Amino acid sequence: MDRVVEADYLVIGAGAMGMAFTDALIDHADGHVALVDRRQAAGGHWLAAYPFVRLHQTSAFYGVASTLLGDGSLQEEGPEKGLGERADQPTICAYYDDVLTNKMLASGRVEFFAGCEYLGDRAFISLESGDRFEVPESCRVVDARYIAPEIPAETPPAFGVADDVRVLPPNDLVGTVESPSQYVVVGSGKTATDSIIWLLARGVEPDAICWVRPRDPWMLNRALIQPDPAIVVAAVLIVTLRQKP
Repeated sequence: MDRVVEADYLVIGAGAMGMAFTDALIDHADGHVALVDRRQAAGGHWLAAYPFVRLHQTSAFYGVASTLLGDGSLQEEGPEKGLGERADQPTICAYYDDVLTNKMLASGRVEFFAGCEYLGDRAFISLESGDRFEVPESCRVVDARYIAPEIPAETPPAFGVADDVRVLPPNDLVGTVESPSQYVVVGSGKTATDSIIWLLARGVEPDAICWVRPRDPWMLNRALIQPDPAIVVAAVLIVTLRQKP
């Protein structure tokens, strides 16, 4: 069945970027939006993220402009005691579901097409029913997928693997019943770092972890990036002083 969807904007991707754009659009314009995603819910890569993941930054810095993620509370224990909360995967997925349901769909100006793949030429298709949808020529197409990350759980290794070596995405670390004598973690980003910290926290000896990094990681001190105005001002002053000759 073919259907013409009357919309002013076709937003492809209901991840962080697509949700943020749609949220701002319905707050500052009168148009109608067709929001399309191949997954069955909003949230993008968070829906397939490893279960021990947390945000890079404080929750208050993430999400859509109209709705605060979290309650602005501070962590009460651990190495980041006193710093802003960092939401975990279930919290983030629930947040995007709430924004989609109670803000976007409730506005009457957003229609969500889950489980649909964009075909190009203003058309998309349901991966379940095969139904095909189109938007009018006047509809603007916004592709929110162009910086979408690759998810290890959904992509094959980008390197050769010997037959006697088992390769696991971080998602499968949780629940494994084996106790390997050696772990080789590939990558220099946050996912690799999170995986190593998770292993160390569960008693794996540091010498049993080999870290293969294609480049040096670039990291920021979270203590200097907080929603507290005093911390922001201090961080700006530090940067300014460092730039002076």
